[in-house]
Amino acid sequence: MFAARFFVLLLTGNLMVSATQAQLSVSPVLPGLDDTVTVIFDATLGNASLAGFTGNVYAHTGLLTSSSSDSSDWQYVVSDWGVADSAVLMDSIGPDLYSIQFVIREFYGLPGGDAASHLAFLFRNEDASVVGRDADGSDMFWPLAAGASGGGYASHLFDGTTLLVFPASGQALGIRAFAPDIIEAAPRPDTSLAWTTTLSVSATPSTSALTVLADRLELDAGSLKAVIRK
Repeated sequence: MFAARFFVLLLTGNLMVSATQAQLSVSPVLPGLDDTVTVIFDATLGNASLAGFTGNVYAHTGLLTSSSSDSSDWQYVVSDWGVADSAVLMDSIGPDLYSIQFVIREFYGLPGGDAASHLAFLFRNEDASVVGRDADGSDMFWPLAAGASGGGYASHLFDGTTLLVFPASGQALGIRAFAPDIIEAAPRPDTSLAWTTTLSVSATPSTSALTVLADRLELDAGSLKAVIRK
């Protein structure tokens, strides 16, 4: 019998995880729903709309959950768009660098019986006339240790490079290796094994090894391993 949800653990001595947006970093790199996280936004990356901006910068953020129909369907969105809300005001920590810290479940008001797979972000000025996005204009996402949580592991696809893991309902989670110490994880709205990376470095997905066990999947990229618990 599978657990009520699956989740991803990334284990390495030299860990670097990309959630497809180099301008966004989260610590710890794979947080649980009850963890305190520090989110850092680099305004010089992505579409760089807020690069050199000297006013207040605010996070616009929500969650992807099993109720999300696609990656644009954010749940538990914090604050309103274009409002000067101190709850989502970022701290300036250096030139073009901003941070915010919170406990995930408390910050988003996520009920105890619900789960989420990804944090979702945009960054804006006070009236949202200037918005920091990914380089292609899309939203930014960061995976959570609670995984794709859509009713438990259902199936997976693997082509030697890309692993897609499907929950019983909700979006799939795509995982692929780019180097011995870089793994990309992103929500996948369809069953395609190919997607365009938005990594800021020039990289090509590399061949990796998948081990299928009774209670987990193990994607081995070298010094970094992704473990998907069923």
